[in-house]
Amino acid sequence: MGTIGNKGNTTNNKSHPDSPAFEKTRAKIQTTQLVKRLQNYALEKPDDQGNQVELDAGRLKAIDMLLNRALPSLSSTTITGADGGPVIPVLQIFEIEPKTDADESSH
Repeated sequence: MGTIGNKGNTTNNKSHPDSPAFEKTRAKIQTTQLVKRLQNYALEKPDDQGNQVELDAGRLKAIDMLLNRALPSLSSTTITGADGGPVIPVLQIFEIEPKTDADESSH
């Protein structure tokens, strides 16, 4: 008899340790928890248990290092053209010759 559900298939179950997406999902959850804790600390809000969030310098540095690895930097990037000048867009238009019966018969 067949099985009901998806118990044998771990490829679609991101919470199963054998799934390739498991580590990525786990990292996203941890990143979210770090951001939330840091926001509570910065805004002087209590955590989910109602406790005031206190972070020493070492923990702040560790959170900073982990978030730098997990989240893209929002620093600005400047794109320049040749010799530091402006970028000059180039538009190229190509004409495509229509296929003829002779082209199709050669294949």
